[in-house]
Amino acid sequence: MFDFLTKDYGLKDQYTVLVGENGKAYLYASFAFSHEEAMWRAVVQHLDEGFSSSIGTRYLVDGPCHEPACDCDGIHQYVQVGDSEIVRA
Repeated sequence: MFDFLTKDYGLKDQYTVLVGENGKAYLYASFAFSHEEAMWRAVVQHLDEGFSSSIGTRYLVDGPCHEPACDCDGIHQYVQVGDSEIVRA
């Protein structure tokens, strides 16, 4: 019971992130406030697990969209364009 009170899962939405790199796919789940936050959480987890993140890596993020007038149907795509620069595709 107290575990729930110490985490903000109740305030965040659940997202699924697919990381595509060098012909391989890695799947991560996280609780976040937005697609972008979920993507960055997946990047950190991906790197913490010893994988790399290089130019051309793609990220597909599935979850609830809170952006006004967005017609993404819940999926945002990002691509890495620099050493630490990732933009929405």
